[in-house]
Amino acid sequence: MSSPDPPASTAQPLVYVINGMPIPNVLVQNVWRLMFGWNLYRNWYCGQGAFVVEHPEVQMFVRSYFREVYPTVAVATLCSATERLLRTALKSEQVSGPTLRKTLPHLLKFCVSADQKYFNILGACCDARSINRINAIRKGAEHGDHTADQNELSRSGRRPDDAEYLKIIDHRLVVPHQQLCGIFNRVDPETGLFTRDWKPREYEQCEMPGSHDKDGLLPPEAATYKTPDVEVQKD
Repeated sequence: MSSPDPPASTAQPLVYVINGMPIPNVLVQNVWRLMFGWNLYRNWYCGQGAFVVEHPEVQMFVRSYFREVYPTVAVATLCSATERLLRTALKSEQVSGPTLRKTLPHLLKFCVSADQKYFNILGACCDARSINRINAIRKGAEHGDHTADQNELSRSGRRPDDAEYLKIIDHRLVVPHQQLCGIFNRVDPETGLFTRDWKPREYEQCEMPGSHDKDGLLPPEAATYKTPDVEVQKD
């Protein structure tokens, strides 16, 4: 395969071309150089891998995500795709029972736990914080209730009203979007098993002790803490 092409043209600035395929999803502009090497694109969008082929119910959400023009709708679709991916992968890992009926944030907590050790979610100081950020964005994207993310901003010293928040929402999507994309690399597209690329990143090992609670929620005085420079997952 050839390497990814640059954005299509200045006449269509919101369309990106990956391996000859036009992608209207504007969130791809933040990761299009990486997308070619991610399972989300090369396997789930392109339909490559035995496990991928066996699960069209995941693949159809992935393809809808790529074809979606509106960023918030794209993230909502990607959240649904990720939730379905985790359920199918957990079944491959012989997990059964109530766990499989849980929603995305609970599935993520299960997967990153020290009991399971399936994967980590990079991009924040610990997995608890990553899951909190993903869930805050998920609530707004899926249900139209942006309170959780607005509270995040408020605790960081910013207090946008609804109108102001909608002006910056696309920027708020960027890091959680990359984290969700990266989760697809944690599932083998042939076997459906997790890569088990894991290290202790629970609340107890957080790089910023006291900067948030065990659920990843910022305290009211969070503006006094300096956000660490953490590299977002790029594989």
